[in-house]
Amino acid sequence: MTNTTLAQTQLIGVDWGLTHLRAYRIGQDGRIFEQRESSQGVLAIESRGFAAALHQLIGDWLIEHAESPLYLCGMIGSRNGWYEAAYSRCPTAIDQVAASALVVDIGDRKAILVGGVSFTGAAGTFDVIRGEETQLFGVSTATGTQCIVTPGTHSKWVFVRDGSVEHFRTYMTGELYAVLRQHSSLGLWMRNTQPEAAAEDERSFVEGVQTSLQDLDLLHSLFTVRTRALLKDRPAAAHAAYLSGILIGNEVAQGLRQTGARTLTLIASTQLESLYRTALSAAGVDRIDCVAGHHAVARGLWRLWKCRARQ
Repeated sequence: MTNTTLAQTQLIGVDWGLTHLRAYRIGQDGRIFEQRESSQGVLAIESRGFAAALHQLIGDWLIEHAESPLYLCGMIGSRNGWYEAAYSRCPTAIDQVAASALVVDIGDRKAILVGGVSFTGAAGTFDVIRGEETQLFGVSTATGTQCIVTPGTHSKWVFVRDGSVEHFRTYMTGELYAVLRQHSSLGLWMRNTQPEAAAEDERSFVEGVQTSLQDLDLLHSLFTVRTRALLKDRPAAAHAAYLSGILIGNEVAQGLRQTGARTLTLIASTQLESLYRTALSAAGVDRIDCVAGHHAVARGLWRLWKCRARQ
């Protein structure tokens, strides 16, 4: 590692979720110089061994960049994490989230834990974001309106106005897909397929999307996975793809109905980007801007740091 590279490292950012621990050496404008990852997510940590897991992954960074701020986001700041960082209530902007971040002592140095964002709906229901808020701030603009979608286990559809998170809605799409595959009668038709099978049969996936777009009755549409398997001779992967299409198609239909968006920003992995781009295009979305999750979170952490430094 050269002295130039060392000097360019402005921030160490950590995105610590339930199943993965990801760390980044971040430079100007959120540029990633180096990244590391382990499976030591919050759920894998025993006896509150968070410090040991962090040092195992980036102990050398913490020594070499002792003067660089350390920012942590994700479920590490939840009630089940290292320390609990409070939610900022919508509407909220980056300066509010930066100001409310929690300063903690992690033994040999200080760290900043970024809090989540909460929203109370008209019916008195609650939605929360923990981790994705950093991605949002990595792609949001200071002016205008944006619809930002972060698909995954719990997909988020977020409406941003002039850089402020106004409201959002959560869809349990990824979790429901896993539950139905593993613990329902629908899973009998796809037991020997991998969870990624939905990406292997685009035709069946699109058929599932179209079913949901034409009929918003999700509980009925799900049953057609079974009847389709009974009456059509298709491989197991086709049934998994069709189920994924129904769930993602329903999410897209409901999300577009709630937001009225015709253009949106999608923050996703390559695989989910492909599936959601297909579903969104089928639903008639005019423009889809895609950003990789690691780039969004690194720039978001950098922006939060710069914003806090100005306060």
